Parts: sequence; structure tokens; C-alpha cells
Amino acid sequence: MNKNYFIHLFLTFTIIALLSSFTIFAQEDYNKNINVDLDKDGINENVFLKKHRSDDNGEYYHLVVYQKVKNKRKILWEDKNIEYEFCYADWGIEELQIAGDIDNDGKIELVTNYAMSDVSPVSFRIFKWTNNKFIKSDDACYIIKLQNGKIAGDLFTNDMAYSSGEKDFTSTAWIDEFLDFTEPDIATVEITGYDSENNVLMGKAIVQSTGKGFRLVKWLEEMHD
Repeated sequence: MNKNYFIHLFLTFTIIALLSSFTIFAQEDYNKNINVDLDKDGINENVFLKKHRSDDNGEYYHLVVYQKVKNKRKILWEDKNIEYEFCYADWGIEELQIAGDIDNDGKIELVTNYAMSDVSPVSFRIFKWTNNKFIKSDDACYIIKLQNGKIAGDLFTNDMAYSSGEKDFTSTAWIDEFLDFTEPDIATVEITGYDSENNVLMGKAIVQSTGKGFRLVKWLEEMHD
């Protein structure tokens, strides 16, 4: 056998190995990979969702935190007991949204959404990085009332009764998605709501974290149908 044969064989196995590795990570990383300094030591960690099971309804994931060391993943923490499951299913998608010291308590929070299958107030799971792991600290649904299709006031407050359907959300708007977070307390969000005639309204804004919720700072896109 000549030298070219062995070179060709080596390249073939290398390509197969790389494709297999890419496939594994592609299955794990359907969601965004959040890059954040969890322990504020100047070195960023990465948070992502890893697939652990699937069924006829969809696929299910759990949290993993890692650092990149020489282009390899060093796992720092993984929710191996699946205390917190995330779905990519027929009834909706649960995603990582933002991370940062959102409540200014010195610890990093991770915001994720619960699955939604219709246009209704979105509830979020909030995790706090504590003792080198994520622990769920709260559920939240950030609501503001509307008057004549415009926001009344400037504060989105947490009221889970809207998300659970206990309160009617006509003439109501809510934070639908967190797009970005900038330290120390600024977030870019998408807003959705219903006017008094139950027409769907949408907008985009910059908000500021407060002890009571999120205060509207600036419209990027005012509410429109």
C-alpha cells in the first residue's frame, strides 16, 4: 500500500470524527449558548441546554455550565438529576433568554421562559447561581395595563395570576421575551398585549430592572398591531 492510501484513510476517519462531534453538539445546542461571568472572577462561563430524552411530543433538555479550555469543554456543573427540565415540544419551546446580576444582589440570575402555545402572558423561571450551581429562585410574569392601546404608567410588575389565567388580560401587556441584558440593570425586551377589543399588539423596548419589576426606559418600537 502506498503513502497516499494511508493519507486518504487518515483524512476520512478525521472527517467522520469531526462530523460525529458536530452532530452531538448540534443535538445538544439547539438553544442559545449564554456567555457570562458567573462567579465574577474575570473568566466567562457558558450556559447551555443538553438533550437527555425525547418522546412523541418533543425533546427535553437540562442545564449545563462549562468553560472553554484549549478549545475543549470543561464541565463545571450539570443538572444530572434533571431537577429543571426544558422542553422543545408541540406545545411550545422553553429557552435560555438572558443572564446577569439582574436584581443587583451580587449573584448572577438566569432567565428562561416557560412553554407557551398561544398568545397569552409569558411566565419566566429565574435561576440564581449559588454555591457553584443554578437554583430556581422565582417564577415571574411581568405585566402592565393598557389604556386606549397605550401603556398606562411605566412599570412592569410581577403578577403570576395573569399567566395562570386567574386574571383577564384584556387591555394588558407583558414582557414576552428578554433579548439582551447589559450590566448593571438594562434589558432589551419584546412586549406583547391585547387592547380593549382583544386585538394583539406588539412592541420592543429598553427596560431597567428595579426592586418591583422592570421600568420602561425607551421605546424601540411602540405598541402596534
